[in-house]
Amino acid sequence: MAVLEPLIIKEAIGKVIKLIDVPTAGATALIPVPPNTQPDDSIEVLIDDQMVAQASSSNPPGDFYVCRVPKTVLLKSTGRQKEFRYIIWNSAGNPVHSDPMLYDILHPPSSILHPPSSILLIELLRCSKQKMQRLPE
Repeated sequence: MAVLEPLIIKEAIGKVIKLIDVPTAGATALIPVPPNTQPDDSIEVLIDDQMVAQASSSNPPGDFYVCRVPKTVLLKSTGRQKEFRYIIWNSAGNPVHSDPMLYDILHPPSSILHPPSSILLIELLRCSKQKMQRLPE
């Protein structure tokens, strides 16, 4: 059985996908165009054996097919050593599988994105105190 090259996630740094770096539309999966691909073949992207995105093999823009993996899917798949792979289905319904690629999908703690209200309150008080000190007597 032929095995295809692994996909690449464009937004990843090394083997790490930080969700803060992924656009709202999703991560860009770059799938190497194999030889003998037909325009009516279809592509499925999988994370840990769950199909998460699909694409057509017609008219690749270059050496790679481009497929978006929704950010919501990545959010549900956070964790270490997540297996990304793809399957190309030919028109006869025969699959050709890729080698897997392992990525860590990291989601920052919500406190980094939304500071606790106590931090906001302290900052507000600090700014108010500075303004009060500048007022003329």
